Amino acid sequence: MDEFEARAGAYISQHQMLQKGDTVIVALSGGADSMALFHFLFSVQNVWGLRLRAAHVNHGLRGAAADGDAAFVRAQCAARGVPLDETLLSPPENAGEEWGRQERYAFFARLAQAHGAKVATAHTCSDNAETVLFNLARGSAARGAAGIPPVRGPYVRPLLWAQRADVLAYLARCGVPHVTDATNDTDAYARNRIRHGVLPALERAHPGAARSITRFAAEMSAVADYLEEQAGALLEQACVPRAVYLPRNIPDAYCAQTLAAAPAA
Repeated sequence: MDEFEARAGAYISQHQMLQKGDTVIVALSGGADSMALFHFLFSVQNVWGLRLRAAHVNHGLRGAAADGDAAFVRAQCAARGVPLDETLLSPPENAGEEWGRQERYAFFARLAQAHGAKVATAHTCSDNAETVLFNLARGSAARGAAGIPPVRGPYVRPLLWAQRADVLAYLARCGVPHVTDATNDTDAYARNRIRHGVLPALERAHPGAARSITRFAAEMSAVADYLEEQAGALLEQACVPRAVYLPRNIPDAYCAQTLAAAPAA
């Protein structure tokens, strides 16, 4: 097995992302990361007993270029006999990244429910590092510093361990084509400025910075889980039951002294 595939398989097993019999929908843009994920899952689907599908979103923002990407994805799925679900969005005026993300995930959620499926997205270690830096820059607590989770609801991220170089080398070895979104090369979006300026500077200062940030994110995820668990226990401890102390039309309250005495975290 290819080294990339072995590492992806180990990561999937570590986080218990996929089980035999799962239907998996690959979020397939046609870019390098999603094509690497698509090719990998297609290669192992029979061995792992998976049912593979793909989903493509045309955000309606890039005209003929986006239509070309959709045609490319269509051809790649047809060549492999993989069912494809597509949607063409109608963007409002001044539609931005957040609008696109919300629409994209709404589409994936509908498909996941319709097919009883998991949705595999091609987020990488580099994407995770960008997300952590972006969240820290705009002000974030532990949950934001945790970055992109390997598993959340129906969503799984089998390539969260990989960097861009790993993806491109895998595609080259396997002879898998991909398309390039020209908007990724501009600095019009905040995330692109982090990708093009901040992360490279950090990598020059400390080679392996993206992987270090990803390890930090995993640690912060555990911290965030623990703090949320402790917060829940604290609220139970501080709760003043309505039936005991308050009139029937007032909801439960909490003892301010108990909350104020708790650790600041």
